[in-house]
Amino acid sequence: MTLTLTPEQEAALTRSVCSGQFASQEEAVDAAFASLVKRPRNLDVDFEKLKAARTQTLVELFRDSPFAGADIDFPRDPAPMRDVDF
Repeated sequence: MTLTLTPEQEAALTRSVCSGQFASQEEAVDAAFASLVKRPRNLDVDFEKLKAARTQTLVELFRDSPFAGADIDFPRDPAPMRDVDF
């Protein structure tokens, strides 16, 4: 298999070798692939379980907020609108 690296990826490999982190570009690539294998993969998300675990809806969050009933006024910014050029 042949891999084509972007210039940024190639520069990162060169920096990792020049800094002494790896002895060669091959060693750096091997370490990168090893980290992929070790990384836990949790791609099977149980969305029903996530929905059941949610604690509040947005309405409930606002209703149960410590600021509910505090009669806080959020005035609109009086600054005039600006023209936008596209």
